[in-house]
Amino acid sequence: MKYLLTGSCGFIGRHLYKKLREEGEEVFGLSGIDCETSDKKLIIGKDDLSPIAEYRPDVIFHLAGQSHVGESWKEFKATYEINFLGTVEVLETLAAARLKPVFILASSAEVYGNVKKDEQPLSEKRKPAPLSHYGISKLAAEEVALFYRRVYGIKSIIVRFFNQTGPGQSPRFAAPSFAKRIAEAEKGLIKPILEVGNLDAVRDFTDVRDGIEALYLLSKKGKPGEIYNIGSGKVYSIREILEILLSFSDINFEVKVRRAKLRKTDIPILWADISKINRITGWTATIPIEKTLLDLLNYWRERVG
Repeated sequence: MKYLLTGSCGFIGRHLYKKLREEGEEVFGLSGIDCETSDKKLIIGKDDLSPIAEYRPDVIFHLAGQSHVGESWKEFKATYEINFLGTVEVLETLAAARLKPVFILASSAEVYGNVKKDEQPLSEKRKPAPLSHYGISKLAAEEVALFYRRVYGIKSIIVRFFNQTGPGQSPRFAAPSFAKRIAEAEKGLIKPILEVGNLDAVRDFTDVRDGIEALYLLSKKGKPGEIYNIGSGKVYSIREILEILLSFSDINFEVKVRRAKLRKTDIPILWADISKINRITGWTATIPIEKTLLDLLNYWRERVG
């Protein structure tokens, strides 16, 4: 099997690229940033996409995207250009070359929007109602991927990621932001003060190393035209995530909530029903949240200072 990854230098992309190599698969990576896992550097939607047609992959993981919900409010135009039009560009390249690979689109649980706790966990049958530019851009990308399946026969599969975290994640996100600042404080680089946003939001966290196992299995067993949640099936508040990370450190931190860090809309809870992917592939998340967060903290301990 020949695999192609867009966003191969991103958080999920780097882990998946390594996984595919370890499995002995032939992999071609495309990325707009430099890293050790990319065979070819490419900015989706801006540069030449001809390598896709030349490589003729059997499976494409379309992971490239603007992945931060908060930033989508400030950079809404770029969010749509990258997440929606970038997806169109890749699919159009496939259609023009008359290629019909398995096309796995990385979407997001943010498409579900605000759903009452007693109506969760969320199954793939839930009608989407996104509450951010990011969520809308991902839902639009889903629709266009399914459109190219209907019209051009591209084998599109939609993956809705709930919160992925683990070693290597950008500190733009909550858990790695906390971990990085704890590591910095331990080395005396900053004062032991943590400025935070909404700690009451509840999310389904999955270790990225579990998440890529799910992706790989879907490339083998997923059904075109279907949507699959990837989550742990367990939820934690951001406050609980912070408390677990703080429990690994001997330093006492002062925690301050800052209005500037609060989002215009912040969905109270996102909780994954993973029965469908479990039924189709046998996959379930296995890495405990404590190990995930300790590995994340140790990742930053090795890099700060």
